[in-house]
Amino acid sequence: MRVRGSARRLLAAALAMCVVGCAACGQSGLKAATMFLTKFLGTVAITDGDGKTVPVSQGQGLYGGYQLATEDASYAWVDLDMVKLAKMDEDSEARIQKNEKELEIIVLSGSFFFHVTEPLEADETLNIRTSDMIVGIRGTCGWVDAKDPSQPRVYILEGTVECAAKDWEGNVSVPVFVTQGEAGILTREEDGSVGVTVTPFGSSEIPEYVLEEVTQAPELQEPMSQLPEVYEPETPAETPEEEIPRYGSASTFAASGIYSGSVVDDSGRLWKWGYDMWGNNVPFETRPQYSETPIQVMENVSSVSVTAPRSGGADVPNMATAVVQTDGSLWVWGDISVGDGRNYFESASGTPVKVMDDAAAVSLGTDYAAVIKTDNSLWTWGTDGSGQLGNGGQADYDSGWGWREQTVPLKIMDDVAAVSTGESTAAAIKTDGTLWMWGSNAYGQLGIGSTEDSNVPVKVMDDVAAVSVSNRSVAAIKTDGTLWMWGSNNYGQLGNGRQANESFAEEYYDYDLSGNETLYYTDHPYQTLPVQIMEDVTAVSAGNSGTAAVKADGSLWAWGDNNLLSGGDTTAVCVWTDDRDYGDDLVIQTVPLKVTEGVAAVAVGQGSATFAKTDGSLWTAGEGGNLEPLMTGTTVLLPALSEES
Repeated sequence: MRVRGSARRLLAAALAMCVVGCAACGQSGLKAATMFLTKFLGTVAITDGDGKTVPVSQGQGLYGGYQLATEDASYAWVDLDMVKLAKMDEDSEARIQKNEKELEIIVLSGSFFFHVTEPLEADETLNIRTSDMIVGIRGTCGWVDAKDPSQPRVYILEGTVECAAKDWEGNVSVPVFVTQGEAGILTREEDGSVGVTVTPFGSSEIPEYVLEEVTQAPELQEPMSQLPEVYEPETPAETPEEEIPRYGSASTFAASGIYSGSVVDDSGRLWKWGYDMWGNNVPFETRPQYSETPIQVMENVSSVSVTAPRSGGADVPNMATAVVQTDGSLWVWGDISVGDGRNYFESASGTPVKVMDDAAAVSLGTDYAAVIKTDNSLWTWGTDGSGQLGNGGQADYDSGWGWREQTVPLKIMDDVAAVSTGESTAAAIKTDGTLWMWGSNAYGQLGIGSTEDSNVPVKVMDDVAAVSVSNRSVAAIKTDGTLWMWGSNNYGQLGNGRQANESFAEEYYDYDLSGNETLYYTDHPYQTLPVQIMEDVTAVSAGNSGTAAVKADGSLWAWGDNNLLSGGDTTAVCVWTDDRDYGDDLVIQTVPLKVTEGVAAVAVGQGSATFAKTDGSLWTAGEGGNLEPLMTGTTVLLPALSEES
């Protein structure tokens, strides 16, 4: 059982729901045209909007203001344009509310079954609600139970609905999701707060009047077969309080990689989850390729960094990890050279290898690294195709294949307080608050008004408190709390409405639906100078195609690729169509959108994000789940640390 969301009010609450759907989300309203009383059994009464009795007959139209009631052992079937829609239980009462093409069925008492699979017209909406609940229905099946007015419920047999608690003053909590085999129940706490409890249910809880309909629907037999007869919650094993990981210290929080995550808890333990957690150099048969739950891999860690997502995405899944331990030692493993004088192919290791002592912070780009030592000097090593090492083009190894590499750490700056690396662009904040950048500038990500690369640091702005570099865009927080962004804006990741001062037609080859390699074109906007996006920002993380920021009040905001943190509202979005016809448009959020509250830290990677709340809980969103709490997993230590490569 899980309880999420609250709105602290002493007044009674209402429960608001809208369908998300199994494959896409967007409009909260659903479509409806004309409703009919298709058939009835027993004693059924109909009155119009003036309270006058309407003759009951099969096929009777149900219009705005009409009220429908069933007595004991009596039932009513309601259809929408002859498409099976709903069945009304005995001893139930409902009213039809219609405003032009916006239609609602208001369940005043009793229970109401719904099963909608047919598409509805684009300009019409349909909801089912009670005095305490609103349910938008499309491609879903379940029933609304309003027999106890103080605790309405919705049960889902197929599909997914979004659910939030709302009091009579209109205060709405953070939405939760109720999906197949789950029930959403309105709950009230002793302090007056309201929320939604989501819990599984068994087939024994399905009312007889619903079973009669479900057994006649072949498409519902599979979801029905997955329900246990009686849901019996497992009793969790007792865990000593001191062993329960807590998260939320922004200084040690962490990183999201390519559909993966890493986090350091408040006790200095490193946890990893997702895809390819150890890099391609760990033997396939000895490593878990994917884990849905965090696995503890190291202790005594003060900070962590993982490979920056590259524009090639999951098709180029090189993964590496670097950690600074509490004694100041720096360790790396995965797909990166270890900085000992050997090139990548000779030194990349599947076990942690010590690189240096006296390290204070580390940031991994794509196949290169940047480290701040305790004396505030900045050192880099790795591949250098676009000047991302910032050392003026120095390299001690030439592959002969078009790329060069610096195989040992080389000092490039002094007086550095913070560093962030992207695919081939890097940034550093000096102790005087000045921001310096170097590397690739193809999309204006150096923020200097041009697109020329630089292999040495160039000054961008003053009074900077924090910086985050992604593969093609950059976010910086100034000391006054204002958030500034620049670089690529093709996914709306700059948060300024997809505005840009430059644009070009990007050409690229990809495979069409028939498997043929095809040349495509797409407009690619980019911003070569910093633009202000928000105020009162305390933390920011720029990902491959989206950005997230935490404001001073603890609220979390996100924009860009809408898969990133899709637990928020999805109405203020832009639909961007890629020239590659994959059958679905890419929905992007082009301005900051509030997602949730009570957040301490956030990390955005490629296709996913991780955030820690102020209560110490860890959450993930994006690919593989929407705003799901992440539970701790089994402790599995990596091979022993070794100072030998």
